[in-house]
Amino acid sequence: AHGIEILGKHYDFVMYGQSQLRSHSAWFLEYGCGLEAERVRMWMGNPHDSVAGKYAARLGLSLSATEPSIVLQDGDYVTLDDIMSSPDDQGARRWEMTDGCGEISPAAARSIADALLLLNNHSDDMPPSAFQIRFKGYKGMLVQSLVEPVKRNKLVVFRKSQQKMEQGPGNRLEICEVSRFRTCFLNRQVIAVLEGLGIQSQIFVDMQRAYTSKLLRMMHEPRDAIRWLRQGGTGAARGYELDLALLLHNGFSLQRDPFLCATLRDIIKYNFHLLRTKSRVPVEKGAMLLGVYDPTGELKSGQVVIQISHPSLLPELPRTADADETDEQVEWTGYLNTGPGSVKKDAQQNGSNQSNLLVLTGFVAVTRNPCVHAGDVRILNAVNPPN
Repeated sequence: AHGIEILGKHYDFVMYGQSQLRSHSAWFLEYGCGLEAERVRMWMGNPHDSVAGKYAARLGLSLSATEPSIVLQDGDYVTLDDIMSSPDDQGARRWEMTDGCGEISPAAARSIADALLLLNNHSDDMPPSAFQIRFKGYKGMLVQSLVEPVKRNKLVVFRKSQQKMEQGPGNRLEICEVSRFRTCFLNRQVIAVLEGLGIQSQIFVDMQRAYTSKLLRMMHEPRDAIRWLRQGGTGAARGYELDLALLLHNGFSLQRDPFLCATLRDIIKYNFHLLRTKSRVPVEKGAMLLGVYDPTGELKSGQVVIQISHPSLLPELPRTADADETDEQVEWTGYLNTGPGSVKKDAQQNGSNQSNLLVLTGFVAVTRNPCVHAGDVRILNAVNPPN
């Protein structure tokens, strides 16, 4: 409450982000520097919560790493009430079906993709279908929709549940994340819950052994290393993964190139460290996705739509490193030309044209992070509705 003293100087507490909280760090401001901590907090936005923990968490939203995209004027967006579910059997409990999720028009989605240079300029390129955003006092998800944005002639439709603070500064829509394929990993929490639900422990042991063998092969099988780096999820920066994969593809030898060999070895050692400390095991037929509500209202209880653009759906690389330039190598140029933006590097990893998309059907297991309760794992029916 009264700040801290370091080497005769007084520092007032300002705020902290969620990642800072895990690493036992926070932002402090030197007393008498011309700015006051309270003024900084008011400028960032004034949360509505009176609970200290929630108040600090809301302030931390302003510290999220984002990429600037399009400018939204006051007439470009509107805030609507949340859609509520029907009352339960007792007629009392109702759920916010749109909690933390709004809608964005396809035109605005393409403008964001153009601003972030997410598209590869193909005729069938499509912008991401969902965005994790920060805008003034709003946070949460925006999903592409032709329902409310078209009905109200707006670019963006926010829900009241998305407004966590009073209007903050600026009128530019900030992007935290876009919908894309990310490798799914098990961890100790998920494994413990699944074992409690009856999944045999030997299954996870076999998955760990297969993953260990795969990591050990990387130093001796360049094509396996290329496929692994191309798919992503190694722990290295996305642009770095693609650069290393391109070097291997173009014939750089792990036996003759000390830098390439040491870099790949460090990535493999890091994955062994995560496996040992967090039981981080990839799920071959799994993906980490962004979850949004159904703006069309077509899905029934227990149904979900899952659309992915998995790297395995992309063309395979040529068999020989010295092959003539092919369409596949031209595609790689598009993936590697990612520039400085972190969102852009991640989003371009799988391309964005329609031929790379797959809509899953059948029963799927869906979980969340953190996963601490048996109810955090659900079996849902993946469908492919006509609309």
